[in-house]
Amino acid sequence: MIYETVELHNVEEITHISDQVISVQRVPEHIRQILNPRAQLQSLMPANVELRFIMIDEEARITLSAESETPLSVFFGNYLHKESLTITTEPQTFLIRPFDRHKLFRTSLTVDSGFSLDVVRLVFGLNQPEMPRLFIHDIAMANVRPPTPQNLPEIRYIAYGTSITQGYSASRPHLSWVSLVAQALNADLINLGMGGSAYCEKELADYIAGRTDWDIATLGLSVNMVALFSAEDFEARVTYLINTIANSNPNRSIVCITLFPYFRDLDEQENWKSNTFRDIVRHVVADCPHDNVHLVEGTDLLPAFSGLTDDILHPSDLGMITIAQNLLPTMRKLLSKDTPISRH
Repeated sequence: MIYETVELHNVEEITHISDQVISVQRVPEHIRQILNPRAQLQSLMPANVELRFIMIDEEARITLSAESETPLSVFFGNYLHKESLTITTEPQTFLIRPFDRHKLFRTSLTVDSGFSLDVVRLVFGLNQPEMPRLFIHDIAMANVRPPTPQNLPEIRYIAYGTSITQGYSASRPHLSWVSLVAQALNADLINLGMGGSAYCEKELADYIAGRTDWDIATLGLSVNMVALFSAEDFEARVTYLINTIANSNPNRSIVCITLFPYFRDLDEQENWKSNTFRDIVRHVVADCPHDNVHLVEGTDLLPAFSGLTDDILHPSDLGMITIAQNLLPTMRKLLSKDTPISRH
Protein backbone atom coordinates (compact mmCIF):
# COMPACT_ATOMS: atom_id res chain seq x y z
CA MET A 1 0.00 0.00 0.00
CA ILE A 2 1.10 3.59 -0.64
CA TYR A 3 1.14 5.73 2.47
CA GLU A 4 2.28 9.34 2.40
CA THR A 5 5.51 9.33 0.36
CA VAL A 6 6.47 5.65 0.76
CA GLU A 7 5.22 2.16 -0.03
CA LEU A 8 4.40 -0.19 2.84
CA HIS A 9 4.91 -3.67 1.38
CA ASN A 10 3.28 -6.77 2.89
CA VAL A 11 0.97 -4.38 4.74
CA GLU A 12 -2.79 -4.54 4.30
CA GLU A 13 -3.86 -2.09 6.99
CA ILE A 14 -2.37 0.51 9.33
CA THR A 15 -3.38 1.73 12.77
CA HIS A 16 -2.82 5.31 13.90
CA ILE A 17 -1.23 5.15 17.34
CA SER A 18 -1.07 8.95 17.43
CA ASP A 19 -1.08 11.79 14.92
CA GLN A 20 2.48 10.99 13.84
CA VAL A 21 2.86 7.29 14.69
CA ILE A 22 1.42 4.27 12.90
CA SER A 23 1.66 0.49 13.30
CA VAL A 24 1.16 -2.06 10.52
CA GLN A 25 -0.57 -5.40 10.01
CA ARG A 26 -0.25 -8.05 7.32
CA VAL A 27 -3.95 -8.85 6.86
CA PRO A 28 -6.99 -6.56 6.85
CA GLU A 29 -8.65 -5.99 10.20
CA HIS A 30 -11.90 -7.72 9.21
CA ILE A 31 -9.90 -10.89 8.47
CA ARG A 32 -7.62 -10.57 11.50
CA GLN A 33 -10.58 -10.41 13.89
CA ILE A 34 -11.92 -13.83 12.86
CA LEU A 35 -8.63 -15.73 13.06
CA ASN A 36 -7.58 -17.71 16.13
CA PRO A 37 -6.34 -15.48 18.99
CA ARG A 38 -2.64 -16.12 18.44
CA ALA A 39 -2.91 -15.54 14.69
CA GLN A 40 -4.62 -12.25 15.47
CA LEU A 41 -1.46 -11.18 17.29
CA GLN A 42 0.92 -12.63 14.71
CA SER A 43 -0.86 -10.70 11.96
CA LEU A 44 0.36 -7.52 13.65
CA MET A 45 3.99 -8.63 13.53
CA PRO A 46 6.17 -7.29 10.69
CA ALA A 47 7.52 -10.52 9.15
CA ASN A 48 9.15 -9.35 5.90
CA VAL A 49 7.19 -6.12 6.04
CA GLU A 50 9.09 -3.50 4.05
CA LEU A 51 9.12 0.28 3.94
CA ARG A 52 10.13 1.31 0.43
CA PHE A 53 10.98 4.60 -1.23
CA ILE A 54 13.14 6.26 -3.86
CA MET A 55 15.32 9.11 -2.66
CA ILE A 56 15.07 12.44 -4.44
CA ASP A 57 17.97 13.94 -2.48
CA GLU A 58 21.23 12.37 -1.32
CA GLU A 59 19.85 11.19 2.01
CA ALA A 60 16.63 10.30 3.80
CA ARG A 61 15.69 10.03 7.46
CA ILE A 62 13.09 7.71 8.99
CA THR A 63 12.19 7.36 12.67
CA LEU A 64 11.24 3.91 13.96
CA SER A 65 10.60 2.10 17.23
CA ALA A 66 9.31 -1.33 18.27
CA GLU A 67 7.89 -3.09 21.33
CA SER A 68 11.27 -4.78 21.80
CA GLU A 69 14.57 -4.74 19.93
CA THR A 70 14.25 -5.96 16.36
CA PRO A 71 16.74 -6.10 13.48
CA LEU A 72 16.50 -3.84 10.46
CA SER A 73 18.00 -4.81 7.11
CA VAL A 74 18.51 -2.05 4.56
CA PHE A 75 18.64 -2.90 0.86
CA PHE A 76 19.22 -0.83 -2.24
CA GLY A 77 17.28 -2.91 -4.74
CA ASN A 78 18.49 -6.43 -3.93
CA TYR A 79 21.83 -5.23 -2.56
CA LEU A 80 22.21 -5.42 1.21
CA HIS A 81 23.71 -2.49 3.08
CA LYS A 82 26.67 -3.89 5.01
CA GLU A 83 25.81 -2.17 8.31
CA SER A 84 23.61 -4.12 10.74
CA LEU A 85 20.95 -1.94 12.34
CA THR A 86 18.62 -2.52 15.28
CA ILE A 87 15.31 -0.86 16.07
CA THR A 88 14.88 -0.16 19.80
CA THR A 89 11.96 0.60 22.06
CA GLU A 90 12.80 4.31 21.96
CA PRO A 91 12.20 6.23 18.73
CA GLN A 92 15.40 6.32 16.73
CA THR A 93 16.07 8.22 13.50
CA PHE A 94 17.96 6.30 10.83
CA LEU A 95 19.93 8.18 8.20
CA ILE A 96 19.86 6.46 4.80
CA ARG A 97 22.46 7.32 2.16
CA PRO A 98 23.28 5.58 -1.14
CA PHE A 99 26.30 3.29 -0.98
CA ASP A 100 29.57 4.51 -2.48
CA ARG A 101 29.31 2.78 -5.86
CA HIS A 102 25.55 3.32 -6.28
CA LYS A 103 25.74 5.93 -9.04
CA LEU A 104 28.72 4.39 -10.81
CA PHE A 105 27.17 0.95 -11.29
CA ARG A 106 23.44 1.69 -11.07
CA THR A 107 22.61 0.54 -14.61
CA SER A 108 24.77 -2.59 -14.52
CA LEU A 109 23.66 -3.77 -11.09
CA THR A 110 19.96 -3.42 -11.88
CA VAL A 111 20.22 -6.01 -14.66
CA ASP A 112 20.35 -9.05 -12.33
CA SER A 113 17.73 -7.92 -9.81
CA GLY A 114 13.96 -7.70 -9.91
CA PHE A 115 14.27 -4.41 -8.05
CA SER A 116 15.56 -1.14 -9.37
CA LEU A 117 18.74 -0.19 -7.53
CA ASP A 118 17.06 3.12 -6.70
CA VAL A 119 14.48 1.43 -4.46
CA VAL A 120 15.47 1.72 -0.79
CA ARG A 121 13.99 -1.21 1.15
CA LEU A 122 13.84 -1.26 4.95
CA VAL A 123 13.09 -4.93 5.74
CA PHE A 124 11.66 -5.83 9.16
CA GLY A 125 11.38 -9.04 11.14
CA LEU A 126 12.70 -10.80 14.22
CA ASN A 127 14.35 -14.05 15.30
CA GLN A 128 12.13 -14.89 18.28
CA PRO A 129 8.66 -16.47 18.59
CA GLU A 130 6.79 -13.32 19.55
CA MET A 131 7.70 -10.57 17.15
CA PRO A 132 7.28 -7.05 18.47
CA ARG A 133 4.96 -4.59 16.82
CA LEU A 134 6.68 -2.01 14.66
CA PHE A 135 5.99 1.72 15.01
CA ILE A 136 6.75 4.18 12.22
CA HIS A 137 7.12 7.84 13.24
CA ASP A 138 6.96 10.98 11.14
CA ILE A 139 6.64 9.06 7.88
CA ALA A 140 5.93 12.09 5.67
CA MET A 141 9.30 12.77 4.04
CA ALA A 142 9.49 15.49 1.40
CA ASN A 143 12.67 14.15 -0.20
CA VAL A 144 11.40 10.67 -1.14
CA ARG A 145 8.70 9.16 -3.36
CA PRO A 146 7.14 5.70 -3.63
CA PRO A 147 8.51 3.24 -6.20
CA THR A 148 6.43 2.54 -9.28
CA PRO A 149 5.56 -0.97 -10.53
CA GLN A 150 8.36 -0.62 -13.07
CA ASN A 151 10.84 -0.38 -10.17
CA LEU A 152 9.67 -3.68 -8.62
CA PRO A 153 9.77 -7.39 -9.51
CA GLU A 154 7.23 -8.68 -11.98
CA ILE A 155 6.70 -11.94 -10.08
CA ARG A 156 4.97 -12.04 -6.70
CA TYR A 157 5.33 -15.00 -4.34
CA ILE A 158 3.00 -15.53 -1.36
CA ALA A 159 3.94 -17.85 1.51
CA TYR A 160 1.65 -19.23 4.21
CA GLY A 161 2.88 -21.34 7.09
CA THR A 162 4.18 -21.42 10.63
CA SER A 163 6.95 -19.53 12.43
CA ILE A 164 9.38 -21.33 10.12
CA THR A 165 7.81 -19.41 7.25
CA GLN A 166 7.52 -16.27 9.34
CA GLY A 167 11.28 -16.29 9.86
CA TYR A 168 11.79 -17.27 13.49
CA SER A 169 15.41 -18.27 14.17
CA ALA A 170 16.84 -16.64 11.04
CA SER A 171 19.50 -14.21 12.23
CA ARG A 172 18.20 -11.40 10.00
CA PRO A 173 14.82 -10.79 8.33
CA HIS A 174 16.13 -11.43 4.82
CA LEU A 175 17.51 -14.87 5.77
CA SER A 176 14.21 -16.69 6.24
CA TRP A 177 13.87 -19.46 3.67
CA VAL A 178 10.95 -17.74 1.96
CA SER A 179 12.94 -14.52 1.66
CA LEU A 180 15.92 -16.41 0.24
CA VAL A 181 13.66 -18.08 -2.33
CA ALA A 182 12.16 -14.73 -3.31
CA GLN A 183 15.61 -13.15 -3.68
CA ALA A 184 16.85 -15.99 -5.88
CA LEU A 185 13.74 -15.80 -8.09
CA ASN A 186 13.84 -11.99 -8.32
CA ALA A 187 10.34 -12.13 -6.89
CA ASP A 188 8.45 -9.93 -4.46
CA LEU A 189 7.61 -11.78 -1.23
CA ILE A 190 4.30 -11.62 0.62
CA ASN A 191 4.94 -13.39 3.94
CA LEU A 192 1.80 -14.65 5.68
CA GLY A 193 3.59 -16.92 8.13
CA MET A 194 1.67 -17.16 11.42
CA GLY A 195 3.97 -18.32 14.19
CA GLY A 196 2.38 -20.96 16.43
CA SER A 197 -1.01 -20.38 14.82
CA ALA A 198 -1.04 -21.67 11.23
CA TYR A 199 -4.29 -23.61 11.61
CA CYS A 200 -5.33 -23.59 7.92
CA GLU A 201 -8.40 -21.56 8.72
CA LYS A 202 -11.20 -21.26 6.18
CA GLU A 203 -11.26 -17.48 6.44
CA LEU A 204 -7.57 -17.19 5.64
CA ALA A 205 -7.90 -19.68 2.76
CA ASP A 206 -10.68 -17.54 1.29
CA TYR A 207 -8.59 -14.41 1.80
CA ILE A 208 -5.48 -15.80 0.05
CA ALA A 209 -7.63 -17.17 -2.78
CA GLY A 210 -9.29 -13.80 -3.23
CA ARG A 211 -6.04 -11.87 -3.55
CA THR A 212 -5.08 -11.08 -7.15
CA ASP A 213 -1.55 -9.84 -6.45
CA TRP A 214 0.45 -13.09 -6.48
CA ASP A 215 1.67 -15.65 -9.02
CA ILE A 216 2.98 -18.60 -7.01
CA ALA A 217 2.36 -19.82 -3.45
CA THR A 218 3.91 -22.12 -0.88
CA LEU A 219 1.81 -23.63 1.91
CA GLY A 220 3.61 -25.06 4.95
CA LEU A 221 1.19 -27.66 6.35
CA SER A 222 1.53 -27.39 9.41
CA VAL A 223 3.51 -28.36 12.48
CA ASN A 224 1.35 -26.04 14.59
CA MET A 225 -1.58 -28.43 14.17
CA VAL A 226 -0.01 -31.74 15.19
CA ALA A 227 -0.59 -31.44 18.93
CA LEU A 228 -3.93 -29.62 18.75
CA PHE A 229 -5.96 -31.20 15.94
CA SER A 230 -7.17 -34.68 15.11
CA ALA A 231 -6.15 -36.23 11.83
CA GLU A 232 -9.74 -35.84 10.61
CA ASP A 233 -9.84 -32.11 11.41
CA PHE A 234 -6.42 -31.59 9.88
CA GLU A 235 -7.48 -33.31 6.68
CA ALA A 236 -10.67 -31.26 6.41
CA ARG A 237 -8.86 -27.97 6.91
CA VAL A 238 -5.97 -28.79 4.58
CA THR A 239 -8.36 -30.00 1.89
CA TYR A 240 -10.35 -26.78 2.01
CA LEU A 241 -7.23 -24.60 2.06
CA ILE A 242 -5.52 -26.29 -0.89
CA ASN A 243 -8.60 -26.68 -3.07
CA THR A 244 -9.90 -23.17 -2.42
CA ILE A 245 -6.61 -21.47 -3.23
CA ALA A 246 -5.96 -23.70 -6.26
CA ASN A 247 -9.45 -23.13 -7.61
CA SER A 248 -9.06 -19.35 -7.48
CA ASN A 249 -6.90 -19.26 -10.61
CA PRO A 250 -5.57 -22.28 -12.56
CA ASN A 251 -2.57 -20.25 -13.76
CA ARG A 252 -1.17 -19.82 -10.24
CA SER A 253 0.98 -22.69 -8.96
CA ILE A 254 0.48 -23.93 -5.38
CA VAL A 255 3.36 -25.76 -3.68
CA CYS A 256 2.29 -27.79 -0.64
CA ILE A 257 5.07 -28.66 1.80
CA THR A 258 4.80 -31.48 4.33
CA LEU A 259 6.28 -31.22 7.82
CA PHE A 260 9.98 -30.50 8.06
CA PRO A 261 11.90 -32.89 10.36
CA TYR A 262 11.58 -31.92 14.02
CA PHE A 263 11.74 -33.28 17.56
CA ARG A 264 8.61 -35.46 17.42
CA ASP A 265 10.21 -37.50 14.66
CA LEU A 266 12.80 -38.63 17.22
CA ASP A 267 10.18 -39.88 19.69
CA GLU A 268 8.80 -43.35 18.95
CA GLN A 269 5.69 -42.55 20.99
CA GLU A 270 4.86 -39.42 18.96
CA ASN A 271 6.29 -39.76 15.46
CA TRP A 272 3.26 -41.68 14.18
CA LYS A 273 1.10 -38.56 14.23
CA SER A 274 3.64 -36.46 12.36
CA ASN A 275 3.86 -39.17 9.71
CA THR A 276 0.07 -39.36 9.59
CA PHE A 277 -0.13 -35.63 8.93
CA ARG A 278 2.47 -35.93 6.18
CA ASP A 279 0.45 -38.74 4.61
CA ILE A 280 -2.69 -36.63 4.73
CA VAL A 281 -1.06 -33.79 2.79
CA ARG A 282 0.22 -36.31 0.22
CA HIS A 283 -3.24 -37.78 -0.26
CA VAL A 284 -5.00 -34.42 -0.40
CA VAL A 285 -2.61 -33.23 -3.10
CA ALA A 286 -2.92 -36.50 -5.02
CA ASP A 287 -6.72 -36.31 -4.90
CA CYS A 288 -6.89 -32.61 -5.73
CA PRO A 289 -8.74 -32.03 -9.03
CA HIS A 290 -6.57 -29.02 -9.88
CA ASP A 291 -3.42 -29.42 -11.98
CA ASN A 292 -1.73 -26.38 -10.43
CA VAL A 293 -1.16 -28.11 -7.05
CA HIS A 294 2.22 -29.69 -6.36
CA LEU A 295 3.71 -31.63 -3.45
CA VAL A 296 7.16 -31.13 -1.93
CA GLU A 297 8.36 -33.17 1.03
CA GLY A 298 9.65 -31.09 3.93
CA THR A 299 12.11 -33.87 4.73
CA ASP A 300 13.58 -33.53 1.23
CA LEU A 301 14.00 -29.80 1.65
CA LEU A 302 15.71 -30.21 5.03
CA PRO A 303 17.15 -33.74 5.06
CA ALA A 304 19.32 -33.42 8.20
CA PHE A 305 18.46 -32.50 11.78
CA SER A 306 21.73 -30.55 11.91
CA GLY A 307 19.94 -27.83 9.94
CA LEU A 308 17.84 -27.07 13.04
CA THR A 309 18.52 -24.89 16.05
CA ASP A 310 18.71 -26.38 19.55
CA ASP A 311 14.92 -26.48 19.94
CA ILE A 312 14.97 -29.21 17.23
CA LEU A 313 12.14 -27.42 15.47
CA HIS A 314 13.23 -24.16 13.86
CA PRO A 315 15.88 -24.08 11.13
CA SER A 316 19.14 -22.25 11.71
CA ASP A 317 20.53 -19.93 9.04
CA LEU A 318 22.14 -23.02 7.51
CA GLY A 319 18.79 -24.82 7.58
CA MET A 320 17.03 -21.84 6.00
CA ILE A 321 19.61 -21.76 3.21
CA THR A 322 19.31 -25.53 2.69
CA ILE A 323 15.51 -25.36 2.41
CA ALA A 324 15.69 -22.52 -0.09
CA GLN A 325 18.34 -24.21 -2.23
CA ASN A 326 16.40 -27.48 -2.37
CA LEU A 327 13.09 -25.78 -3.17
CA LEU A 328 14.38 -23.46 -5.89
CA PRO A 329 14.47 -26.02 -8.75
CA THR A 330 10.78 -26.74 -8.25
CA MET A 331 9.87 -23.05 -8.03
CA ARG A 332 11.89 -22.17 -11.12
CA LYS A 333 10.33 -25.00 -13.11
CA LEU A 334 6.82 -23.94 -12.17
CA LEU A 335 7.46 -20.28 -12.92
CA SER A 336 8.94 -21.16 -16.30
CA LYS A 337 5.54 -22.61 -17.25
CA ASP A 338 3.51 -19.71 -15.91
CA THR A 339 3.14 -16.14 -17.06
CA PRO A 340 3.17 -13.67 -14.16
CA ILE A 341 -0.38 -12.52 -13.62
CA SER A 342 -0.13 -10.30 -10.56
CA ARG A 343 -0.57 -6.59 -10.82
CA HIS A 344 0.78 -4.00 -8.41
